[in-house]
Amino acid sequence: MLSILLIDRNPDDAKLIRTLLKRAGGLLSGQSHFELTSTTGFEQGLFQAASKKFAAILLDLETADGDFARIEELYVQSPHTPILVLASVDGQAAVHQALQNGAQEYIVKNSLDAANLGTLIQHAIARQHAIQGLIDGRQHLEDVLSNVAEAMISVNAEQKIILFNKVAEQIFGYSADEVLGKSLDLLLPHRFITAHQNHVRVFGQEDVKERRMAHRREIYGQRKDGTEFPVAAGISKFDRQGQTVFTAIVEDITERQRHEANRALLATIVETTDDAILSKDLDGIIQSWNRGAEKLYGYSANEIIGKPINIHLPPDRPHEVKQILERIKRGERVEHFETVRIKKNGDPVDVSLTVSPVFDQETRIVGASSIEHDITERKEFEAKLQRQLRRMMALREIDRAITASFDVHVTLNVFLDQITTELNVDAAAVLLINPYSRMLEYAVSRGFRRDTILRSQLRIGEGYAGRVALERKMINVPDLPNTPDIPGQLRSFVDEGFKSYFGAPLIAKGQCKGVLEVFNRESITPKAEWLDFLQMLAGQAAIAIDSASLFNELQKSNAELMLAYDTTLEGWSHALDLRDRETEGHTQRVTEKTMQLVRVLGIRDEELVHIRRGALLHDIGKMGIPDSILLKPSSLNDNEWKIMRQHPIYAYEMLSPIDYLRSALDIPYCHHEKWDGQGYPRGLKGEQIPLSARAFAVVDVWDALRSDRPYRAGWSKDLVWEHIRSETGKHFDPHVVSVFEGIASNGNG
Repeated sequence: MLSILLIDRNPDDAKLIRTLLKRAGGLLSGQSHFELTSTTGFEQGLFQAASKKFAAILLDLETADGDFARIEELYVQSPHTPILVLASVDGQAAVHQALQNGAQEYIVKNSLDAANLGTLIQHAIARQHAIQGLIDGRQHLEDVLSNVAEAMISVNAEQKIILFNKVAEQIFGYSADEVLGKSLDLLLPHRFITAHQNHVRVFGQEDVKERRMAHRREIYGQRKDGTEFPVAAGISKFDRQGQTVFTAIVEDITERQRHEANRALLATIVETTDDAILSKDLDGIIQSWNRGAEKLYGYSANEIIGKPINIHLPPDRPHEVKQILERIKRGERVEHFETVRIKKNGDPVDVSLTVSPVFDQETRIVGASSIEHDITERKEFEAKLQRQLRRMMALREIDRAITASFDVHVTLNVFLDQITTELNVDAAAVLLINPYSRMLEYAVSRGFRRDTILRSQLRIGEGYAGRVALERKMINVPDLPNTPDIPGQLRSFVDEGFKSYFGAPLIAKGQCKGVLEVFNRESITPKAEWLDFLQMLAGQAAIAIDSASLFNELQKSNAELMLAYDTTLEGWSHALDLRDRETEGHTQRVTEKTMQLVRVLGIRDEELVHIRRGALLHDIGKMGIPDSILLKPSSLNDNEWKIMRQHPIYAYEMLSPIDYLRSALDIPYCHHEKWDGQGYPRGLKGEQIPLSARAFAVVDVWDALRSDRPYRAGWSKDLVWEHIRSETGKHFDPHVVSVFEGIASNGNG
């Protein structure tokens, strides 16, 4: 049963159509009957066309208000259904316009009969199926052409483009609309057009109707932006209905050529590099071996390909390759692995390996490639740097020993520790020149089995050490046992098993201070670097010896100078006592008692020497007081007291310019200041007065009152303490008095 939709507002016409379709179903043998659905309005017809699938649609043009554009509306709603237009008038223009807007048939109503109508509907349906088949076939062809991986371009005999698929659009940059109907020359660089035309002419003149795809040629194409690029093109020829068609399969080979160029470059690099580049399978069998490997290891490719990689491994590394290959099998990359390999001649060589997995086309790991770089020079350089660093540290240790101790034996022991370690010698010794006897004497040593030789002395010029000191240059004896003129003093060195000897002079400030000797129990041929370091160490030892000598001499001079200073100060203090008619030993007594007191008061040890000097010079300012005032037997008047009270200021003026005595000023300048601020010369109060001056004030009064004077007898102990207590808090610091009283109660007062 074929479903037919009729859109006709005239009920009589609709009735006629229904009758005709019923008759047509009986007239058409083998055909199904027609089932008619009719509507009287165009909008209703649109709704029906969209809601249900019909085999054909009959549209009365008057129902569409004579508007041919409405046919297109109906076609949009049901694009796969044939539309037959029913009209009351005939005319070529009307037929053309109806067909242009989507109708398949134009039927004049007054010419209809059952057979004619049935046949027209059947033909329209068949034609629609055929058209749809063509559309589907074309779409299928377009889908195929769009999904092939290569560009497909077809041209006719005039070289006009008639087919241009999606891939062609992608690689040439043109859309199909831009090139269809255009000359193929559009896609070719200008310099290739003539050659291509000649090729096509020869190809087209071959007397065959069909020719399958020819061998692909590598030529150049030109993109829309004018850039050229390499392509591989295969051309086929077909004759269809008298028309010759050429079809080309075109492949953009830019990346392929780049890869090929890269492979060629890589092959060149592999063969010309100095690094060894080799490959092996997962069993460790060597598969490739470049010239760098031949140069590095000494094996030719013919000698080693097919051999196990273990052929050039050191015996002490049997599992190294296995461990590396296990990592490769896990897909890991081994980078900058430093190891040792053995050359063909048996020599070891330090190398750095970078090993990477090798994959096949299915990305399976099938082997390993290795880049192996000779790092012998770098290793030697690193070892040299390490030696230099250790030697710098050794020199630093020696410098530290020189600055930390002025005991030459302590410094030289550190020095020999560094020598035996850094120069890798078996024994070493330092001989010093005795400045009085001018003999070389052994000072320190390392590595000797017996000490008998170390108790010996050598004259300058005697033996190897004596020659070194005399000639002031290094001596090397490379083979002690076979030296015919070996000095008798060195026979014991041969007995110790020493075979080589080096002696270096220890020279500082142009003077030879001694000799450094080093010994080895094996013969050695040292490099210049070793000898330079030996001489450098000898220079350091000479500096240490000279510094220790200078320090000892300086200490001795300082001690003598300090003794002279202190003796001078004691002489000054005695002279002051005599001039001031103090009792015998007053200054010495108050100095010692003040020192005892300030120690208990907690004054730091480094200040005690200055307090002692200040106590000795406490009345140095009285040298500026006239004898008429200083020695006056009776009481002083106000003017005389004013002059007398200037003596602390005179003391300050006398002592402050002297650096040596500036730190001793507190007592001479401040010992007449009082706790309550009523003292002189500055009226200092309380703790403004230096502690040493407060302590001295108590001791000075205590000793003065207890001592006999020409003008009075000394006071009793009880009377002295009664006076001191009465002045506590006024003249004296209460805390100082309390501490001094404690000292006195212990039998010292």
